[in-house]
Amino acid sequence: MLAEPAFWEIIQVDAPTASEDQCAVIQDRLCRLSAQEIKDFSDRLAEILFRLDLKVLADIPVAGAASGSGRPVKQSEDRFLYARCAAVLSGPDAVARVLSRADDFSPFTSDEAAVAEDLLEVAPAAFESVTGDSWDHIEAYDYETGSNSEGWR
Repeated sequence: MLAEPAFWEIIQVDAPTASEDQCAVIQDRLCRLSAQEIKDFSDRLAEILFRLDLKVLADIPVAGAASGSGRPVKQSEDRFLYARCAAVLSGPDAVARVLSRADDFSPFTSDEAAVAEDLLEVAPAAFESVTGDSWDHIEAYDYETGSNSEGWR
């Protein structure tokens, strides 16, 4: 698996940009790597998303959203996954903060952060671009919402 510092070097985009622009930069960086390195990146991403798969984070309502009754709106399973992607796109310090203080996750649940789902497609797209083959890699960690059984107790 790709070392975590190397993963964060690929993720970090110096200028503040929209998630989809940041993902385009990340995909471009991945296209310069070997097929195995791209798979290793995907495995590391899955591992970090798995670490963030915590019920305490999933229970945080969507930032700024309220139902017609004035009550907060729960995150859906997909939205929670995309919020975790947004946290990853914000870098290692953001991930560490969220893991140590759940309330710091709230900004990642916003509508703006929901477009971070593009992060899930950068490795498959880069792999297909580099190899010409279809992506059939299964990551070492399942990052779907609720997969981290320890985090949902």
